[in-house]
Amino acid sequence: MTRFSPPFLLALLCIISIPVFSADSIFNFTENQVISSPNSTTQLELARGESVIDFDVSPLKPLAATVIKTAQGTQTIFFWDINDTNPSRENSWQIPEDVGIQSIAFHPQGNSLFLLTKKGSQQEIITTPLERWSPKVIYQLNAQLRRLVVGPRPFEIGYDEKTNTTPTAYRLFFGVKNTDGKYSTHSITETGTREYVALGSNPHPAAMNDTDFPPPPKLKLPQHYLLASIPPGIS
Repeated sequence: MTRFSPPFLLALLCIISIPVFSADSIFNFTENQVISSPNSTTQLELARGESVIDFDVSPLKPLAATVIKTAQGTQTIFFWDINDTNPSRENSWQIPEDVGIQSIAFHPQGNSLFLLTKKGSQQEIITTPLERWSPKVIYQLNAQLRRLVVGPRPFEIGYDEKTNTTPTAYRLFFGVKNTDGKYSTHSITETGTREYVALGSNPHPAAMNDTDFPPPPKLKLPQHYLLASIPPGIS
């Protein structure tokens, strides 16, 4: 006779009780077809005086969007096909002199770019389609911003009563320098809305003008306790 120990029975029960998500779940979507990277090492040679500010690789194919600072101080975005052993600089964008790119990130669908830039005293986050340089400002702040990361999965961003659907959007995460010199991690949607402080000394949501729901009340606790666990993908 085979006997199972209680831990095994508990694990078996957990496996049996795993919920099956319906096919119409907003988090069930077709995965992107990804082209494999080259089998051998490739390299990009820089001219004298050039330096790489930042780069990001497409989530779909071996294409690196590389921000290069020239010896003259101007910037270009070079789209480097990593499979190309002799890459040509013809596939580049010349960036306007009043735009200083500090960080670059691909959209998870691989069809556009997000750029963290500095323009005068303002820091801006802009987006542009991959086909051409057509920048659109989605966020600006008179404070120092740092790095730019895009979440790989979409988040729920509300409820549309007209269509009876739950819209989703990708979220961007970036650092904001506070007045005390420390950084906090902020997040906005891919269109620049629904900002909140994800990590920092005072995490809080910013004012949201695109919703009719009142903000939740603030809880003052003598100590920090975990009140609830929010499933991934819900903002």
